[in-house]
Amino acid sequence: MVNDAMKKSHAAALSIAAAFTTFGLNLIAFLLTGSAGLLSVALETLVNVAAALMTYLAVRISARPADLDHRYGHEKVEDLSAGIEGMLILATVISIVYVSIKKFIYPEPLHHLGTGIVLGGASALVNFLTATVMLRVARREDSPALDADAHHLLSDVLTQVGVLAGVALVWLTNWAWLDPLIGLVVAASITSVGLKIVSRSGEHLLDFALPPEEEKKILEVLSKPRPNALNFHALRTRKAGNRRFVEFHLVVPGEMTVEEAHSLCNDIENDIRALWPGSVSVTIHVEPKGEEKSDITQCDDEVISM
Repeated sequence: MVNDAMKKSHAAALSIAAAFTTFGLNLIAFLLTGSAGLLSVALETLVNVAAALMTYLAVRISARPADLDHRYGHEKVEDLSAGIEGMLILATVISIVYVSIKKFIYPEPLHHLGTGIVLGGASALVNFLTATVMLRVARREDSPALDADAHHLLSDVLTQVGVLAGVALVWLTNWAWLDPLIGLVVAASITSVGLKIVSRSGEHLLDFALPPEEEKKILEVLSKPRPNALNFHALRTRKAGNRRFVEFHLVVPGEMTVEEAHSLCNDIENDIRALWPGSVSVTIHVEPKGEEKSDITQCDDEVISM
């Protein structure tokens, strides 16, 4: 767990360094050219700086063990961080739209577009390499914060390539109106990214059930024939950060001893934990045959034989 936390921290630290580097490159590119398209990229990389700092703090906090005030751990801070990052992206859209419309109404001549394109290209390359590393770590460690930051950077790369192509076209044709149009296209593109990140974060914060493909794996484990495991019901699942929580009621023969029931539960828990080593918490409520009860809605109370 310590090594996993260090890997996530290193990836987040890399994101911070990349964010400051790309923001500097894009800010210089805008100041040299006066391009609305390059300004939109600079504003987006400014969000990257804040997002990278939040991601670093989130992965550090989420690695803390459960304590008296946070008995389920700190993993949800990663989901919160991802949600804030999505909202920052959406806030940036307002600035980009404002500047782009202003340049439509009051066009200004552009300068040093060749230099601006080179600086923008270097920024896009830094973002691509950083996102590739972060995405690999995010998938391996199942980190929502790193995943959100990595996808944000990848979206930046796509928008930067589009902006640079548009700025190059302005440079070749002198169509000044094309520059603010590029800014508006970028705004529309990153709006979609921001909404997706906020939506995914909200699902985890609102304790959505695990994806169907993951619940199917759990059901396969629970349906495995076991001596004295008669059936189960009231299955509930959720996820916080990279940790999954699984709860259900297990029906056993009434004459079964506590020690035997405990041993059976241990076997089932170990099989479920093996699906996602180090990131599953399993809670089993044991019930004697004939006294099955559930405190959750009927739609979740289907009885499945084992």
